[in-house]
Amino acid sequence: MTTRKNQNSILVLATLGVYLGLVLVGGALPVIGQATEQNAAGSDQFGIYINKRPLKDLLRNAAVQIESKKVDLDAAFKVTIKATIGLGKDGKTYILKKPTLVPGGNTGDPAMQKLGQDAIIAVGDAGWFGYLTKFEKESGPNRKVTIQVEQNETQFQAKVIAEQLDENSARTFASGLQGVLVMAGTTVQGDEAIFLTSTTATSNGKDLCLTFVSPKK
Repeated sequence: MTTRKNQNSILVLATLGVYLGLVLVGGALPVIGQATEQNAAGSDQFGIYINKRPLKDLLRNAAVQIESKKVDLDAAFKVTIKATIGLGKDGKTYILKKPTLVPGGNTGDPAMQKLGQDAIIAVGDAGWFGYLTKFEKESGPNRKVTIQVEQNETQFQAKVIAEQLDENSARTFASGLQGVLVMAGTTVQGDEAIFLTSTTATSNGKDLCLTFVSPKK
């Protein structure tokens, strides 16, 4: 029972952790800012090393740009980045390694594109994508991942595509994760409930796909 509970907690934390950073470009700056006041870096109960400093730095820089009218959070944009997840130089934090913009996957307002890129990198530097290394130990930590953030006139969407060991693994994990998301969404309130109920888990070939969709407002 304890093992199953811990596995479910990892799945939920992974989803929340990834979108915690990505949703910054959707206009949740004040809420996330309050959540990152503490900068302590360290390993959590699942052995994932998290450093909150990159996200707080992102918030500070973004706030300056917004206040100076250099960034319009309502502007439409799309950002797509490919990378692998591996250990950083500190030997503790799993980060996005060699993040690369996907040709044709970056459109819209240039300032929001830059903010979206910075948000994805900050989430990676903070270690949140490390939870994806817990999904399936057999495939190792250096898994391929694609992150896409997009905003149009009516909605905000963030998508994470993480390569799995094989099609069966991706399908099985997606099914299990979707069940966890549905159940967990009925037991929490506030931001957590919004994240969980607005997120779906599916599979496409060997890929696990996590998709968060929310009204722009």
